[in-house]
Amino acid sequence: MQPKDLKIGNDGRYHWVYEMPMLRNATIYITTAKVLLLSALAPALLVLILGLKDKDGLNAFVTAGKVYLITGGIMLVVGLLAYFLLAAYYKWHYIVEFSMGEDGFVHKQTDKQFAKAQVIAAMNAAYGIAAGNAGAIGRGATVSARNSMSTSFADVTKVRAVKHRNVIYVDSGLFKNQVYVGKEDFDFVLKYIKDRCPKAK
Repeated sequence: MQPKDLKIGNDGRYHWVYEMPMLRNATIYITTAKVLLLSALAPALLVLILGLKDKDGLNAFVTAGKVYLITGGIMLVVGLLAYFLLAAYYKWHYIVEFSMGEDGFVHKQTDKQFAKAQVIAAMNAAYGIAAGNAGAIGRGATVSARNSMSTSFADVTKVRAVKHRNVIYVDSGLFKNQVYVGKEDFDFVLKYIKDRCPKAK
């Protein structure tokens, strides 16, 4: 099996660029939605703990469940609106450069889109400062500081592929990365990664 659109550079590594159509591929939103739903657990757990402290029993679980559904629903809707705004800002395509060799791979946002991401991050950090939200400040600073993520194959613990969305999820413990690749080279890249991840399941 030989790659079709992957190029081998002078460094001996495979290089390619993937343009994700953000309206037809929901990978980024799905990833964001999982984080939002996880965040929605915080107020629900607080309500549950307070209810159990008052020995409210079953009512505490019911109320916490309602809080989670309402909070999670609101966050998903707001997240979806934000996603569409971001997609429009990126002109409907998320463009990523990949470099892959025997030791691992690097997932890098293009310089042009990274510059746009820095503007969004700065706005997020400014909002955090104004609202006294340390989380928003931290997220803004983190996003603005980096435009690439690298993964070492030696540390990978799980590899999962979703071919119809052109994405391979590569997890290293708590650290998670994603590889996007066109259908012509999908099987090649997936096999290449799996063959070099001895700890992966």
